[in-house]
Amino acid sequence: MYIPDEFQEWKEHPVTKEFVKTLRENVQRIKEDMGAGGTISTDAQAALVMTAKAVGMIEGINLTLDFIDPTPPQYDPTLEDYNEEEADDQET
Repeated sequence: MYIPDEFQEWKEHPVTKEFVKTLRENVQRIKEDMGAGGTISTDAQAALVMTAKAVGMIEGINLTLDFIDPTPPQYDPTLEDYNEEEADDQET
């Protein structure tokens, strides 16, 4: 049974906060591994499987994080908005 007050209390518990922190760190680690070429392979099928696995892990963790707290962290440099107008201005 879902009881909002108990859920809020659970979210504020130090263990839950550490759990959320660990999940966010795992997402960052997976992204960094992918960025460093961790899913690159000379075998296209292997590269596809490794990339799909990494993306699936990120999506699964993000679903869990969204359930716990639907508001994103205050600042995540990996999620910066790309503004095409600013990019066009820089090119000229």
